Amino acid sequence: MANIIVGIDTGGTFTDGFLSDGTRIERIKVDTTPHDLTVCFMNCLEEGARAFGFKDLRSFLKEVQVLRFSSTTSTNILAQRIGDKVGVLVTKGFEDGLYKKEGGTCLPEFLLIPDLIETIQEEVTPAGEVTKTPNDADIMEKLKRLLDYGARIIVISLHNAHLNHQNEMRVKEIIGTYYPKHYLGSLPVIPASKFCNHPDEAGRTNLAVLDAYVHRKVSGTLYHAEDLLRESGYRRPLLAVNSSGGCSGVAKTRAADIIGSSPTAGYMGAVYWAKKYGLPNVITIDIGGTSIDIGLIVGGETLYSEERNLFDTPVATPVWEVSSIGLGGGSIAKVNLKTKSVEVGPESAGALPGPACYDLGGENPTVTDADVVLKRIDPEYFLGGKRKLNADRAREAILTVVANPLGLDVEGAAIAILDKANELMAAEIKNMLDKIGKSPIDFVLFAFGGAGATHCCDIGERLGVPRIYTFPFSSTFGAFGTSMMDLMHIYMCYKSLPLAMGGNAVLDIEAFNDVVKKEQENALRDMQGEGFKGEDIKWKLELEIKGELDRRSILITSPKVLIDNLADAQAILENYEQERSKLRHGKANRNIQIEVFYLTSYCPLFKYEFQRQIIGDADPSHALKTERAVLGTSWSLATKVYTKELLKCGNVVFGPAILESSDTTYVIPKGWQFSVDEYLNGVIGRSKI
Repeated sequence: MANIIVGIDTGGTFTDGFLSDGTRIERIKVDTTPHDLTVCFMNCLEEGARAFGFKDLRSFLKEVQVLRFSSTTSTNILAQRIGDKVGVLVTKGFEDGLYKKEGGTCLPEFLLIPDLIETIQEEVTPAGEVTKTPNDADIMEKLKRLLDYGARIIVISLHNAHLNHQNEMRVKEIIGTYYPKHYLGSLPVIPASKFCNHPDEAGRTNLAVLDAYVHRKVSGTLYHAEDLLRESGYRRPLLAVNSSGGCSGVAKTRAADIIGSSPTAGYMGAVYWAKKYGLPNVITIDIGGTSIDIGLIVGGETLYSEERNLFDTPVATPVWEVSSIGLGGGSIAKVNLKTKSVEVGPESAGALPGPACYDLGGENPTVTDADVVLKRIDPEYFLGGKRKLNADRAREAILTVVANPLGLDVEGAAIAILDKANELMAAEIKNMLDKIGKSPIDFVLFAFGGAGATHCCDIGERLGVPRIYTFPFSSTFGAFGTSMMDLMHIYMCYKSLPLAMGGNAVLDIEAFNDVVKKEQENALRDMQGEGFKGEDIKWKLELEIKGELDRRSILITSPKVLIDNLADAQAILENYEQERSKLRHGKANRNIQIEVFYLTSYCPLFKYEFQRQIIGDADPSHALKTERAVLGTSWSLATKVYTKELLKCGNVVFGPAILESSDTTYVIPKGWQFSVDEYLNGVIGRSKI
């Protein structure tokens, strides 16, 4: 056995593994260990080794060709507010808003305390000329104040540094002189312009502060995971999954790059299947224990968010259009006594103590508790029987917290909890579609995550989507998504070049290509450092373009990486106009310029390839397991329960029905049917009988 690929994705409740040797797939699910994510990371690998029949982890790792790790470390740090205190040095006069044009800074105070902002007297003109160099004594005085207030990492973000970063580098050099690396008091220092050379100074500063806040703990987790792998005999690089949709070696990864990497992993897995099926419009929902992550694929294209927020903070970097809200299986239900209504989330019971039915001390009712009370989930077969649930605890929690205050019976309260959760999820999806002027009926729904198959029909019913797709590895879909990612690095460069004047392309071809070639040299250096040859590298060029009437720049993909003539420039201009039209911007521009270059370099990595199966008989009776009373509207006291793994290609199950899998539960209401297609995925549509 050889060429095993491993993708590991840590969630708030479970850590998932997707493993394949090219002929078989193994799905692994272990409890997340929030105190140390390397523990659940190694536990997942141990379980994977056992699943493939290896005697120990060391012999298993010798056969692993690619190992990708999507970590929620940065998200957990931000959510729990346990990052390092960040000190920021800015140009005098910009301390109040940190370069934000209107009002105060966008950064929440837990990320940056006002006392940890200090100013430096320096100046770089709009032409990029240094007219005032920072003073050593001034720098050290301000630095001492930051350290006295507890700063443990320093961000230097100076005005116009994207035009000339000489002053930022001078400040870094002075700090390094007084606090060299061999001292315990040495200071990590991030010059914002080297981290992100973008003209949006507020967004550039915010991104650098986010990175600094999570930097030490993220690097600690990833390097510790890599060290544990080395001790276990693994000799290849550990690849960290980035929120850009690719992965990179730990030493080549920035802390900010992995913020939101878990939702991105699921989204990229959906992109794979959308292309495989030739589906242009897809809504993706990843419902886990603590949240639902929602993505859109429109017209066959992935979408960038126009707002560009990371953790509700505006940043100067493209961000996928993936929305996350605090709703999942572990979301806590409560009663609003003023409105006499049920509320669900955003608080979550997490992995420990978890929902009340986990019987680990949790007293708050959750969505999962409601599923158990209504017998949608069998407490004796949760995760294939690996964990026994306590239905009495679930009933007690719902009775005390929800049913009694509302004057309902337990079952009625459980239905109210599910109705509210599904209503909120559907509303968030509808809101995303409304923003781009699209209707749900033109989309199919991809459902995954541990609770995706359980709630997808309820959400689909509210949206009116015609079809829903589920996957045999839905509960570990994020881990699957990581396994579809290539090694990737993105290089950003600010360079203002006129693209069009008076509506005609006027681009300086040589200057354009010089920018791209310089970044290609940087990419080649980094890729060779990770063991790849120049001929293995593939390229993609994206450009931020801004017209005189545009509120902000628009990101487009260049038809070519290096261009030959003005016809190529005209093609870039046409792409910009098309994208601008999609965003429903107003009057056309006459003078347009390129502002930022994003060069993506990537090397394809080994991936599992799914093969078509032969469609067989529709009869699913061989997979029938039992019947049980499932409670709620339109359910039957003799609802058929099937073993999901026994269903074959071509089988069709008519609702109401429950499909029990080793890692999740599929809920198929009356009026819906579930079919196993040629890729062994589940396709759910309106029932034909």
